Amino acid sequence: MLHTWYLYVLFGYDVLKSHYCTYNEQSNIAEAVKRDLTVCCALMLLQELQNEFDSKLVLTNFIGTLCHNVLNLELGTGQKTNFLHAVAKFSPLICLTKDLLYDYYLPYKCVPEEIFKYLKNQKVLRDMLLECDSDLNIPLHICAQSNNSYFFNAVYAEKDISISEMFKMLNIRNENFFHCISTENRMLFFEFVNYSDLTTFLDEYLYKHPDDKYMFFLATDTKGRTPFHRTNFPECFLSEFSENIGETAFKQLLSINDEDGNNILHYLTFHEKDSKNLQIEPLEEALNPKRKGEFLLKELDPFYKALTTRNKCNQSPIDLCENHKDCIEQGEHCMLYNKYITIMAKFEFEKEKYEFEMNVYNEILKKWNNN
Repeated sequence: MLHTWYLYVLFGYDVLKSHYCTYNEQSNIAEAVKRDLTVCCALMLLQELQNEFDSKLVLTNFIGTLCHNVLNLELGTGQKTNFLHAVAKFSPLICLTKDLLYDYYLPYKCVPEEIFKYLKNQKVLRDMLLECDSDLNIPLHICAQSNNSYFFNAVYAEKDISISEMFKMLNIRNENFFHCISTENRMLFFEFVNYSDLTTFLDEYLYKHPDDKYMFFLATDTKGRTPFHRTNFPECFLSEFSENIGETAFKQLLSINDEDGNNILHYLTFHEKDSKNLQIEPLEEALNPKRKGEFLLKELDPFYKALTTRNKCNQSPIDLCENHKDCIEQGEHCMLYNKYITIMAKFEFEKEKYEFEMNVYNEILKKWNNN
């Protein structure tokens, strides 16, 4: 960023433009594209701040040069560039100072749109969106891994391209788009979900094709994990997408174990044990539902089965709680139980289906106290 600033101030627009990468057979396309897009965004920001000339026109010219160079390389050498994979992976955060974060995002929003416009005119956009890398990832998988909401929105805006079919495509690890969504960083995850058109698409599409939620959310990868089985912040994913799967699919989700015998309640306790956020940020707080009274636990209840299921290490979710006493809130409500009834409240289960059976619940509390 600083280097770009000095180039611009000292030598002007033409010299900065000359720092565009030259693409050849030895080029690292991902690194070259990242550098070019960084120059592009930095230049647009500087021009907007100084009000010199139309930054959108400059962007169009820069993008045209970038796409032309990459496509010529692919045609001339037969080299597979995975160009859109590099674009999907690019984030302006890589070269930001904190005070420029907001301003820097503004010019970047237009980048994927302009690239798509150019590729569409060349009649190669659809093919490049379906192109796989060595791990069988399509660009949308990389977009999910990078929490790139702007790339996703550009794909969503292409109405003649079936984004639902791309959601179902699997990489070499048998992961679909939802498996690939990263929760490594909570802030970036929520920005991706809330500022992209993903929730809009799901609401519209699943209303017309409700059965596809099983392919989206209950598909398992090579290790037997659904998109909900994730080590990093599983409650974030659950809070954002639990409404999309509905009552029947949610019950089925509770019964799915990975190759090590862990269900989603195991994953929730894994995270809580490490994060020490058991009382501070429970899932019920993230969901923030309108409580409708207590839902009840039965031995035949899917939650009860999941709560008492043992993995290959002979541990149930109850056993994995680091401090059993910390798992009991005021009124002696089990934290995991509260999570469950909170989710049930979102599905508006009938209260009569879950009449409280004190003996079952007391058995759980007794087991905790004895361990």
